[in-house]
Amino acid sequence: AASGTYTCEISLTGFVTTDFVCVAVGGRTIANQNASISPVLTGSDIRIVLTWGASPSDLDSHLTGPTTGTSRFHVYYSAKTATGVNLDVDDTSSYGPETITISQFVPGVYRYSIHDFSNRGSTTSTAMSNRSNAHVRVFQGSTQIATFNVPSGQTGNLWTVFELDGASRTITPKNQMSNVSGASAVTYPQAGAVIDPEVAETELYTQLPPKK
Repeated sequence: AASGTYTCEISLTGFVTTDFVCVAVGGRTIANQNASISPVLTGSDIRIVLTWGASPSDLDSHLTGPTTGTSRFHVYYSAKTATGVNLDVDDTSSYGPETITISQFVPGVYRYSIHDFSNRGSTTSTAMSNRSNAHVRVFQGSTQIATFNVPSGQTGNLWTVFELDGASRTITPKNQMSNVSGASAVTYPQAGAVIDPEVAETELYTQLPPKK
């Protein structure tokens, strides 16, 4: 093929056919062009798959959402399950995939974010935006229903990727970058971040224990 940018496709029986952007340059190997595929899901299950490059080495998936009570659940590396939600894989050494599967929904807002654990102590890091090549794919049944690339050229160690309506399964892109001083300070919305006022719900991810 001639040098250029292409849409590449991966397919395998029993897995969701997945496409991704790839670059071809004659005589060169281009880094960070890996992709992953997800097994076909049953029913209305939704799977969120995060992949990234070599650096930063540790990006973390965070999913918060409604419960049947008054509180909200928080699934992440230290609390891998909630009712109908499971963090299937927590990858701490680059690339991923890191996946969360939702098999049971309740009405309300589900929010998916990526935290740069490697640079959790920095409020000025651009590593996730400029170096990670972080990519999120969302699958339902046998279909890839959404895809997101980390915003480029921005400061931040928290990427609020999208929100999902638990009743309609409608996905609303957010793609907001913000800064936190550490994992225990991850909040939504962040001070100084540009936030849609319709979803300006404060949420605190508190007392996150050390990773093991």
